[in-house]
Amino acid sequence: MIKKLEIIFLIAFIVSCILQVMQVSGAGEALLISSFILSLIYFAFGFVVFNQIDLREAFKKGLMNFITVPELVLGMVLGLSSSIGVTAIIFKLLLLSGSQAMLLIGAGMAALSAIVGIIYTTVKDRKDSPLFTSLFLKVVPLILILIGLSNISNENLFDFYYRNNPQEAQILKEKIERRSAERDLQ
Repeated sequence: MIKKLEIIFLIAFIVSCILQVMQVSGAGEALLISSFILSLIYFAFGFVVFNQIDLREAFKKGLMNFITVPELVLGMVLGLSSSIGVTAIIFKLLLLSGSQAMLLIGAGMAALSAIVGIIYTTVKDRKDSPLFTSLFLKVVPLILILIGLSNISNENLFDFYYRNNPQEAQILKEKIERRSAERDLQ
C-alpha cells in the first residue's frame, strides 16, 4: 500500500515540477500538495519504503523478522533526508527563501546516509538487500538532483520564469536584494 502511494505521489510530484517550470496555472498548488504528501510518506514510512517491506506482513509477523536494527535506522535516516530533499526542491522551484540551505542539508544528509548504507551492506555482505537497491535507485538520483538545483541561482530562475517580462524579474530581484540588505543591517 505504501509503495503504491509513493509511486503515485512521486509521479504527481514529477509532473507538477515539470508544470511549475512550464508555468502552468495551478502547478504551484499541485506541487505543494504532491510534495507534502510525498515528504510525509518518506518521513513517516522511510524505513518501509527504503527496505521495501510489506507493512501488513510486518505488523502481523513483527518488523524485526524482516530487517535488522541498522537497516531500520538507515531506512529512517534515508526517509528523513529524502523528506528534506523533496521539501528543498519545492522551496527552490517556488523561489522561497532558505532553498539553498535546504538543498545542501538534504544532499549532505542523503549522501552521508548513502555512504553509511553502502559501507554497511558491503561489510555485512548484504548486497542483495532491498536497502542496497534503494540506495542506488532512489537516493543517488535525489542527491544528483539536489546538487544540480543548488548550482542554479535564484536570479537565473527569475530570469527563466519571467522571460516574457524581464522588468518584473528585475523588480523581484531588487526586492530580494533589499530584504537581504535589511536583514544584514539588523
